[in-house]
Amino acid sequence: PANIMALNEPDVKKARLDQDDGPKCDFYADLTSWLSSASPSASFSQIRVQPTPNAGNGLFATCDFKSDSIIATIPHEAVLTPDKVRSSDIGKAMADRFPFSFIMSVYLASAKASNDHPFGAFIKSLPEVAPNAPWWDETPRSLLEGTNLGAAVGEFRTDLVKHFEKAREALGGIMSDIDLELLQWAAGVYDSRRLPLRLGTKNSAGKEATDDQGIATGEGVMVPLLDQGNHSMESAITWDTDENGVNFRSKKPISKGSEIFNHYGFKSNEELLMAYGFCIQNNPHESYGLLMSVGTEPPPAPQKKLGPFQLRLPNNELFPQFPPELWRALADPMNYEPSAQGGEGLDSDQAPEVDQEDVQFLLATLQHKLKRAVDLQDAHASRRAAHGDASVCADGKEETARQCQYVGWYLDGQVEVLEKAAGSLLSMLGDEVADEEELEVIHEED
Repeated sequence: PANIMALNEPDVKKARLDQDDGPKCDFYADLTSWLSSASPSASFSQIRVQPTPNAGNGLFATCDFKSDSIIATIPHEAVLTPDKVRSSDIGKAMADRFPFSFIMSVYLASAKASNDHPFGAFIKSLPEVAPNAPWWDETPRSLLEGTNLGAAVGEFRTDLVKHFEKAREALGGIMSDIDLELLQWAAGVYDSRRLPLRLGTKNSAGKEATDDQGIATGEGVMVPLLDQGNHSMESAITWDTDENGVNFRSKKPISKGSEIFNHYGFKSNEELLMAYGFCIQNNPHESYGLLMSVGTEPPPAPQKKLGPFQLRLPNNELFPQFPPELWRALADPMNYEPSAQGGEGLDSDQAPEVDQEDVQFLLATLQHKLKRAVDLQDAHASRRAAHGDASVCADGKEETARQCQYVGWYLDGQVEVLEKAAGSLLSMLGDEVADEEELEVIHEED
């Protein structure tokens, strides 16, 4: 993933390589020299990193590629893997005491603070500012208050501070050159540039970026140079590994001078913002994470949490609008336990029968959540009207304006998912729709 992601859907400016100019990135010469010295198998002379019209950098082809051609090979020696991090002094000192994503963040922060780190050339190629939503400035971050994403951002920031304080107390000298700001940068660049775990092994079959192996444990690999690729759902590349290293391979012809896009997966705007700091207007894979709680007595009595269950837009070819796990939870909420497959994992023939009362419960809950989502959407629109179409946030920063626009797209998507879900439930109920005031709503999880 690149520094600042291009939207690439569908109005993105299509960049072309300026063949008369050399690389414009300060890190490029040192990075390619380091990659070449890592192994004779390194091969990347047919691509170049250059700025894009959408801000940030991108990968460009310096020649024509036929279908199924190897675009570049990054040697295994230059790929930063969990095994390499765990075998380092930092990894050994932190083993079994912290989650891996935090260990990797400390490793990257330590490398940035060092003048002679083995991965120093790669560290210099990373962006100076973490792009993802948890590390935005306070102004755009404040616009997420009251949303699922805002809650996730707050929890992530809080957890990092807790781990940081624990590490400083327990590890002493290892953390001496690392402050919280540097650690936040490291956490951000790792999340935004992490690639599937299998790319750290040899001889893996070609797959696209929808392969999220390692996501549950926070494990992934970092692949220098190839991490500069921007996102497009029309990406023309796949990944595989062999004895030489990690290969990016064309799955259709790519013309000389065109930008080479990666595919970050079929992700919702909430996932894109959390990991990469950008989102897509009218994202067909938008979702809403439904959290609920139930109990034999109303709050403040102890409640059992249910979810999150990802509601999707109708006609999504990859995911159902209502995950089968949701219906199973509603059928017997007090005894519900998540299945091993997760919230969207059950096959349709495994889904329980849907009871009318469950549909009514869910409809009332979603109508309440929809009202809150619309209120947030209206408030954002009012801010936009007050400050002009160019920016919701009048601090003069182009990047802040872009982030505020992303928040608007995210809010629009949340409302759309909830509206479509409520409409589907109304259709399911038909003439049997109960008065909303007569429905016993399962307590929502704020």
